[in-house]
Amino acid sequence: MAHCNFKIPFPESSEELLIIAHKSIAEHKGIFEGDTKSGHFSIPIGIGHIEGNYTIANSEISIDVTKKPMLVSCKMIEKRLTEYLEPPRD
Repeated sequence: MAHCNFKIPFPESSEELLIIAHKSIAEHKGIFEGDTKSGHFSIPIGIGHIEGNYTIANSEISIDVTKKPMLVSCKMIEKRLTEYLEPPRD
């Protein structure tokens, strides 16, 4: 299986990013574990699930997807994770 690697910028502190990620991914019945430096995640999607690792540095979260369904593109995963990590709107 091909890996996906991408970076997502974020304006919040790494602590705020973790709060957002934990809440959003949990709402989608996924797992997000780690700290303000690194960790891993697993998120179910319609035809399977995606798994990967993350690291946080310099106002960016670097994502390395290590497992994904063959029919799901890296761009689709990047788009979905970017949506999950957006801060809530007032």
